[in-house]
Amino acid sequence: MPILFRFPVAVATAVAFVLGACTSGPGPATSSSAVPAKSGSASTPGVTPNTESAFTAVYKGDVLQPLPDGFPTKPITLLNGDDPGSDDGIYIRQMQSILKANSPVAIEVLDKPGPQFGMWTMTQAMNSSDDGKQGYQPSVAAFTGGALDLVTSPVTRDLGLQIKDINPVIGTEKVPFVVATRADAPWKTWQEFVDASKARPGEIKYLARVGSQLDIALSRLIQKSGLTVNKIPGGSTTEIATALGASAGDVAAILPGTALPHFQAGKIRILLVIGDTPPPAPWTDAPTTKTIGLPNEPWGTVRGFIVPTSTPEAHRLWLAELFRKGTQSPTYQQRTQAVPGLTVVNFEKDQLSQVMQNALDFGTPIVRELKLGWDQR
Repeated sequence: MPILFRFPVAVATAVAFVLGACTSGPGPATSSSAVPAKSGSASTPGVTPNTESAFTAVYKGDVLQPLPDGFPTKPITLLNGDDPGSDDGIYIRQMQSILKANSPVAIEVLDKPGPQFGMWTMTQAMNSSDDGKQGYQPSVAAFTGGALDLVTSPVTRDLGLQIKDINPVIGTEKVPFVVATRADAPWKTWQEFVDASKARPGEIKYLARVGSQLDIALSRLIQKSGLTVNKIPGGSTTEIATALGASAGDVAAILPGTALPHFQAGKIRILLVIGDTPPPAPWTDAPTTKTIGLPNEPWGTVRGFIVPTSTPEAHRLWLAELFRKGTQSPTYQQRTQAVPGLTVVNFEKDQLSQVMQNALDFGTPIVRELKLGWDQR
Protein backbone atom coordinates (compact mmCIF):
# COMPACT_ATOMS: atom_id res chain seq x y z
CA MET A 1 0.00 0.00 0.00
CA PRO A 2 1.42 3.43 -0.92
CA ILE A 3 2.38 5.60 2.04
CA LEU A 4 2.05 9.38 1.78
CA PHE A 5 4.90 11.16 3.53
CA ARG A 6 5.25 14.84 4.30
CA PHE A 7 8.82 15.53 5.38
CA PRO A 8 9.25 18.86 7.21
CA VAL A 9 12.54 20.67 6.73
CA ALA A 10 14.96 19.82 9.55
CA VAL A 11 18.55 20.76 10.33
CA ALA A 12 21.08 18.35 11.82
CA THR A 13 24.84 18.24 12.07
CA ALA A 14 26.24 15.21 10.30
CA VAL A 15 29.14 13.24 11.71
CA ALA A 16 30.88 11.20 9.02
CA PHE A 17 30.68 7.51 9.79
CA VAL A 18 30.96 5.81 6.43
CA LEU A 19 32.67 7.30 3.43
CA GLY A 20 34.76 9.80 5.33
CA ALA A 21 35.21 7.83 8.52
CA CYS A 22 38.25 5.76 7.65
CA THR A 23 40.90 5.99 4.99
CA SER A 24 43.10 2.97 5.54
CA GLY A 25 43.96 0.76 2.61
CA PRO A 26 45.51 -2.65 2.17
CA GLY A 27 49.26 -2.90 2.42
CA PRO A 28 51.35 -4.33 -0.38
CA ALA A 29 51.04 -8.00 -1.16
CA THR A 30 53.78 -10.24 0.12
CA SER A 31 55.02 -13.70 -0.78
CA SER A 32 57.60 -14.31 1.92
CA SER A 33 57.33 -17.45 4.00
CA ALA A 34 56.64 -15.71 7.30
CA VAL A 35 55.66 -12.07 7.41
CA PRO A 36 53.64 -9.86 9.73
CA ALA A 37 50.36 -8.73 8.26
CA LYS A 38 50.31 -5.07 7.35
CA SER A 39 47.97 -2.83 9.29
CA GLY A 40 46.35 0.20 7.72
CA SER A 41 45.74 3.49 9.51
CA ALA A 42 42.80 5.82 9.91
CA SER A 43 43.57 9.50 9.55
CA THR A 44 40.11 10.98 9.83
CA PRO A 45 38.89 12.11 13.28
CA GLY A 46 36.19 9.91 14.76
CA VAL A 47 37.80 6.54 14.11
CA THR A 48 40.87 5.28 15.92
CA PRO A 49 43.86 3.82 14.02
CA ASN A 50 44.20 0.06 13.65
CA THR A 51 45.22 -1.50 16.95
CA GLU A 52 44.99 -5.20 16.10
CA SER A 53 47.95 -7.24 17.24
CA ALA A 54 50.41 -8.22 14.56
CA PHE A 55 49.61 -11.57 12.99
CA THR A 56 52.34 -13.74 11.56
CA ALA A 57 51.15 -15.02 8.20
CA VAL A 58 52.97 -18.05 6.80
CA TYR A 59 52.84 -18.46 3.04
CA LYS A 60 54.04 -21.03 0.55
CA GLY A 61 54.05 -19.10 -2.65
CA ASP A 62 50.72 -17.25 -2.63
CA VAL A 63 48.96 -19.83 -0.43
CA LEU A 64 48.32 -18.89 3.20
CA GLN A 65 49.27 -21.86 5.35
CA PRO A 66 47.06 -23.35 8.10
CA LEU A 67 47.53 -22.41 11.75
CA PRO A 68 49.41 -24.64 14.21
CA ASP A 69 46.04 -26.01 15.42
CA GLY A 70 45.34 -27.14 11.86
CA PHE A 71 42.71 -24.50 10.96
CA PRO A 72 41.40 -24.73 8.36
CA THR A 73 41.09 -28.47 7.78
CA LYS A 74 37.94 -28.33 5.65
CA PRO A 75 36.34 -26.00 3.09
CA ILE A 76 35.44 -22.46 4.14
CA THR A 77 31.87 -21.50 3.21
CA LEU A 78 31.13 -17.81 2.65
CA LEU A 79 27.56 -17.01 3.69
CA ASN A 80 25.44 -14.53 1.75
CA GLY A 81 22.18 -13.40 3.34
CA ASP A 82 20.85 -12.00 0.07
CA ASP A 83 20.04 -13.07 -3.48
CA PRO A 84 22.89 -14.43 -5.64
CA GLY A 85 22.56 -11.47 -8.02
CA SER A 86 22.59 -8.82 -5.28
CA ASP A 87 25.58 -6.58 -4.58
CA ASP A 88 26.55 -8.88 -1.70
CA GLY A 89 26.02 -11.94 -3.88
CA ILE A 90 28.30 -10.61 -6.62
CA TYR A 91 30.89 -9.46 -4.08
CA ILE A 92 31.05 -12.80 -2.31
CA ARG A 93 31.42 -14.73 -5.59
CA GLN A 94 34.26 -12.50 -6.68
CA MET A 95 35.94 -13.09 -3.34
CA GLN A 96 35.42 -16.83 -3.76
CA SER A 97 37.07 -16.78 -7.17
CA ILE A 98 40.00 -14.65 -5.99
CA LEU A 99 40.65 -16.59 -2.77
CA LYS A 100 41.06 -19.90 -4.56
CA ALA A 101 44.62 -18.82 -5.33
CA ASN A 102 45.40 -18.02 -1.68
CA SER A 103 43.51 -20.57 0.41
CA PRO A 104 44.83 -24.03 1.35
CA VAL A 105 41.24 -25.33 1.35
CA ALA A 106 38.29 -24.95 -0.99
CA ILE A 107 36.21 -21.75 -0.79
CA GLU A 108 32.48 -22.30 -1.18
CA VAL A 109 29.44 -20.00 -1.20
CA LEU A 110 26.05 -20.54 0.41
CA ASP A 111 23.20 -18.12 -0.32
CA LYS A 112 20.59 -17.74 2.39
CA PRO A 113 18.36 -14.97 0.97
CA GLY A 114 15.50 -13.34 2.76
CA PRO A 115 16.55 -13.11 6.41
CA GLN A 116 14.40 -10.66 8.31
CA PHE A 117 17.31 -9.03 10.08
CA GLY A 118 20.19 -9.22 7.60
CA MET A 119 23.58 -9.73 9.22
CA TRP A 120 21.91 -10.30 12.57
CA THR A 121 20.08 -13.35 11.26
CA MET A 122 23.33 -14.51 9.69
CA THR A 123 25.03 -14.13 13.07
CA GLN A 124 22.41 -16.44 14.52
CA ALA A 125 22.97 -18.91 11.68
CA MET A 126 26.75 -18.95 12.22
CA ASN A 127 26.23 -19.52 15.93
CA SER A 128 23.98 -22.49 15.28
CA SER A 129 26.74 -24.87 14.20
CA ASP A 130 30.19 -25.90 15.38
CA ASP A 131 31.63 -25.06 11.96
CA GLY A 132 30.18 -21.58 12.20
CA LYS A 133 31.59 -21.02 15.66
CA GLN A 134 35.04 -22.18 14.56
CA GLY A 135 35.15 -19.71 11.67
CA TYR A 136 34.36 -22.03 8.78
CA GLN A 137 31.27 -19.99 7.79
CA PRO A 138 32.13 -16.27 7.69
CA SER A 139 29.24 -14.12 6.54
CA VAL A 140 29.31 -11.06 4.32
CA ALA A 141 28.17 -7.97 6.24
CA ALA A 142 27.15 -4.39 5.46
CA PHE A 143 28.33 -2.83 8.69
CA THR A 144 26.63 0.57 8.72
CA GLY A 145 23.29 -0.65 7.44
CA GLY A 146 23.45 -3.54 9.89
CA ALA A 147 24.01 -1.15 12.78
CA LEU A 148 20.96 0.90 11.79
CA ASP A 149 18.87 -2.29 11.69
CA LEU A 150 18.97 -2.08 15.49
CA VAL A 151 16.70 0.99 15.21
CA THR A 152 14.58 0.07 12.21
CA SER A 153 13.99 -3.60 13.12
CA PRO A 154 13.30 -5.31 16.48
CA VAL A 155 16.66 -7.09 16.38
CA THR A 156 17.43 -6.75 20.09
CA ARG A 157 13.88 -7.55 21.17
CA ASP A 158 13.51 -10.64 18.98
CA LEU A 159 17.09 -11.95 18.77
CA GLY A 160 18.70 -10.44 21.86
CA LEU A 161 21.63 -9.15 19.78
CA GLN A 162 23.55 -5.86 19.95
CA ILE A 163 26.69 -4.41 18.37
CA LYS A 164 28.85 -6.23 20.93
CA ASP A 165 27.58 -9.50 19.44
CA ILE A 166 29.08 -8.72 16.01
CA ASN A 167 32.65 -9.94 15.52
CA PRO A 168 34.10 -8.18 12.46
CA VAL A 169 36.81 -9.96 10.49
CA ILE A 170 37.62 -7.21 7.99
CA GLY A 171 36.07 -4.42 5.97
CA THR A 172 37.34 -4.49 2.39
CA GLU A 173 35.40 -1.77 0.57
CA LYS A 174 33.19 1.27 0.96
CA VAL A 175 30.60 2.46 -1.54
CA PRO A 176 28.42 5.60 -1.74
CA PHE A 177 24.69 5.72 -2.50
CA VAL A 178 23.12 7.24 -5.60
CA VAL A 179 19.66 8.68 -6.22
CA ALA A 180 18.21 7.36 -9.47
CA THR A 181 15.14 8.16 -11.55
CA ARG A 182 13.41 6.45 -14.46
CA ALA A 183 14.96 7.33 -17.80
CA ASP A 184 11.68 8.69 -19.22
CA ALA A 185 11.04 11.06 -16.30
CA PRO A 186 10.33 14.67 -17.34
CA TRP A 187 13.00 15.98 -14.96
CA LYS A 188 16.63 15.69 -16.01
CA THR A 189 18.39 17.03 -12.89
CA TRP A 190 18.03 16.88 -9.13
CA GLN A 191 16.79 20.48 -9.03
CA GLU A 192 14.20 19.77 -11.71
CA PHE A 193 13.09 16.77 -9.67
CA VAL A 194 12.74 18.96 -6.56
CA ASP A 195 10.76 21.54 -8.53
CA ALA A 196 8.47 18.86 -9.99
CA SER A 197 7.91 17.35 -6.55
CA LYS A 198 6.93 20.70 -5.10
CA ALA A 199 4.60 21.34 -8.02
CA ARG A 200 2.96 17.93 -7.61
CA PRO A 201 2.94 17.22 -3.86
CA GLY A 202 2.24 13.58 -3.06
CA GLU A 203 2.39 12.41 -6.68
CA ILE A 204 6.04 11.45 -7.00
CA LYS A 205 6.42 7.67 -6.50
CA TYR A 206 9.37 6.93 -4.25
CA LEU A 207 10.30 3.21 -4.31
CA ALA A 208 11.88 2.21 -1.02
CA ARG A 209 13.03 -0.74 1.00
CA VAL A 210 11.46 0.85 4.05
CA GLY A 211 13.81 1.18 7.01
CA SER A 212 16.97 0.34 5.05
CA GLN A 213 19.93 2.70 5.18
CA LEU A 214 19.12 3.64 1.57
CA ASP A 215 15.63 4.63 2.66
CA ILE A 216 16.96 6.61 5.62
CA ALA A 217 19.37 8.49 3.36
CA LEU A 218 16.85 9.50 0.70
CA SER A 219 14.08 10.18 3.21
CA ARG A 220 16.45 12.59 4.93
CA LEU A 221 17.20 14.38 1.65
CA ILE A 222 13.49 14.60 0.88
CA GLN A 223 12.94 15.97 4.38
CA LYS A 224 15.63 18.62 3.98
CA SER A 225 14.16 19.64 0.63
CA GLY A 226 10.67 20.03 2.13
CA LEU A 227 9.01 17.59 -0.26
CA THR A 228 5.89 15.45 -0.05
CA VAL A 229 6.20 12.10 -1.81
CA ASN A 230 4.25 8.88 -2.25
CA LYS A 231 6.46 6.23 -0.67
CA ILE A 232 5.83 2.78 -2.11
CA PRO A 233 7.41 -0.11 -0.17
CA GLY A 234 9.50 -2.33 -2.43
CA GLY A 235 11.54 -5.50 -2.18
CA SER A 236 15.29 -5.86 -2.47
CA THR A 237 17.51 -3.16 -3.91
CA THR A 238 17.80 -5.22 -7.09
CA GLU A 239 14.02 -5.48 -7.37
CA ILE A 240 13.61 -1.77 -6.75
CA ALA A 241 16.15 -0.88 -9.45
CA THR A 242 14.37 -3.19 -11.91
CA ALA A 243 10.98 -1.65 -11.07
CA LEU A 244 12.39 1.85 -11.46
CA GLY A 245 13.86 0.92 -14.84
CA ALA A 246 10.42 -0.33 -15.88
CA SER A 247 8.92 3.05 -14.89
CA ALA A 248 6.95 1.52 -12.00
CA GLY A 249 8.21 4.38 -9.84
CA ASP A 250 9.85 7.78 -10.16
CA VAL A 251 12.82 7.80 -7.82
CA ALA A 252 14.86 5.53 -5.53
CA ALA A 253 18.14 5.40 -3.65
CA ILE A 254 20.24 2.44 -4.79
CA LEU A 255 23.80 1.15 -4.73
CA PRO A 256 26.10 2.04 -7.65
CA GLY A 257 26.74 -1.60 -8.56
CA THR A 258 22.99 -2.19 -8.80
CA ALA A 259 22.42 1.02 -10.73
CA LEU A 260 25.14 0.60 -13.36
CA PRO A 261 23.62 -2.11 -15.62
CA HIS A 262 20.24 -0.34 -15.64
CA PHE A 263 21.98 2.95 -16.45
CA GLN A 264 23.99 1.33 -19.24
CA ALA A 265 20.76 -0.17 -20.63
CA GLY A 266 19.23 3.31 -20.77
CA LYS A 267 16.56 2.44 -18.19
CA ILE A 268 17.49 4.89 -15.42
CA ARG A 269 19.39 8.13 -14.90
CA ILE A 270 21.41 9.22 -11.88
CA LEU A 271 20.19 12.47 -10.33
CA LEU A 272 22.52 12.70 -7.36
CA VAL A 273 25.49 11.04 -5.66
CA ILE A 274 25.29 11.11 -1.87
CA GLY A 275 28.46 12.35 -0.22
CA ASP A 276 31.12 15.05 -0.34
CA THR A 277 33.59 13.39 -2.73
CA PRO A 278 33.45 14.09 -6.49
CA PRO A 279 30.98 11.87 -8.37
CA PRO A 280 32.48 8.74 -9.98
CA ALA A 281 32.46 7.81 -13.65
CA PRO A 282 30.19 7.37 -15.51
CA TRP A 283 28.22 9.95 -13.51
CA THR A 284 30.77 12.74 -13.30
CA ASP A 285 28.14 15.23 -14.47
CA ALA A 286 25.82 14.38 -11.54
CA PRO A 287 25.82 16.68 -8.51
CA THR A 288 26.67 15.49 -5.02
CA THR A 289 24.83 16.32 -1.85
CA LYS A 290 27.68 18.71 -1.07
CA THR A 291 27.36 20.62 -4.33
CA ILE A 292 23.60 21.11 -3.86
CA GLY A 293 24.24 22.66 -0.45
CA LEU A 294 23.85 19.59 1.78
CA PRO A 295 27.38 18.73 2.94
CA ASN A 296 28.34 16.03 5.43
CA GLU A 297 25.72 13.47 4.47
CA PRO A 298 27.60 10.33 5.57
CA TRP A 299 25.45 7.60 4.05
CA GLY A 300 27.02 4.65 2.27
CA THR A 301 28.02 1.02 2.69
CA VAL A 302 31.08 -0.56 4.28
CA ARG A 303 31.23 -4.20 3.21
CA GLY A 304 33.26 -7.07 4.63
CA PHE A 305 32.94 -10.22 6.73
CA ILE A 306 31.98 -11.27 10.24
CA VAL A 307 32.25 -14.41 12.37
CA PRO A 308 30.67 -15.33 15.72
CA THR A 309 32.15 -13.86 18.91
CA SER A 310 32.91 -17.46 19.95
CA THR A 311 35.31 -17.93 17.03
CA PRO A 312 38.90 -18.41 18.27
CA GLU A 313 40.80 -15.16 17.78
CA ALA A 314 43.57 -16.92 15.87
CA HIS A 315 40.98 -18.20 13.39
CA ARG A 316 39.50 -14.72 12.95
CA LEU A 317 42.93 -13.22 12.33
CA TRP A 318 43.76 -15.97 9.84
CA LEU A 319 40.56 -15.21 7.93
CA ALA A 320 41.33 -11.48 8.02
CA GLU A 321 44.73 -12.17 6.47
CA LEU A 322 43.17 -14.37 3.77
CA PHE A 323 40.62 -11.69 2.81
CA ARG A 324 43.28 -8.98 3.00
CA LYS A 325 45.49 -10.96 0.66
CA GLY A 326 42.57 -11.30 -1.73
CA THR A 327 41.95 -7.55 -1.84
CA GLN A 328 45.54 -7.02 -2.96
CA SER A 329 45.00 -9.03 -6.15
CA PRO A 330 44.64 -7.19 -9.47
CA THR A 331 41.25 -8.85 -9.93
CA TYR A 332 39.88 -7.34 -6.74
CA GLN A 333 41.40 -3.95 -7.50
CA GLN A 334 39.42 -4.00 -10.76
CA ARG A 335 36.22 -3.79 -8.71
CA THR A 336 36.93 -0.07 -8.42
CA GLN A 337 36.29 0.16 -12.14
CA ALA A 338 33.31 -2.21 -12.19
CA VAL A 339 31.52 -0.57 -9.24
CA PRO A 340 31.35 3.23 -9.52
CA GLY A 341 32.65 5.02 -6.43
CA LEU A 342 34.01 1.89 -4.76
CA THR A 343 37.10 2.37 -2.61
CA VAL A 344 39.20 -0.60 -1.47
CA VAL A 345 39.93 -0.39 2.26
CA ASN A 346 41.44 -2.41 5.08
CA PHE A 347 39.28 -1.83 8.16
CA GLU A 348 40.07 -4.01 11.16
CA LYS A 349 37.85 -5.23 13.97
CA ASP A 350 38.04 -2.24 16.33
CA GLN A 351 37.60 0.22 13.48
CA LEU A 352 34.49 -1.57 12.23
CA SER A 353 32.98 -1.78 15.70
CA GLN A 354 33.51 1.96 16.01
CA VAL A 355 32.04 2.62 12.55
CA MET A 356 28.92 0.67 13.57
CA GLN A 357 28.60 2.57 16.84
CA ASN A 358 29.10 5.90 15.05
CA ALA A 359 26.38 4.95 12.56
CA LEU A 360 24.01 4.04 15.36
CA ASP A 361 24.73 7.19 17.36
CA PHE A 362 24.33 9.48 14.35
CA GLY A 363 21.45 7.65 12.71
CA THR A 364 19.16 6.91 15.65
CA PRO A 365 17.74 10.44 16.13
CA ILE A 366 17.33 10.80 12.36
CA VAL A 367 15.50 7.47 12.08
CA ARG A 368 13.15 8.45 14.87
CA GLU A 369 12.56 11.93 13.43
CA LEU A 370 11.64 10.29 10.12
CA LYS A 371 9.43 7.83 12.02
CA LEU A 372 11.26 4.86 10.53
CA GLY A 373 11.90 3.16 13.87
CA TRP A 374 10.52 -0.36 14.12
CA ASP A 375 8.24 0.73 16.97
CA GLN A 376 6.99 3.77 15.03
CA ARG A 377 5.63 1.98 11.96
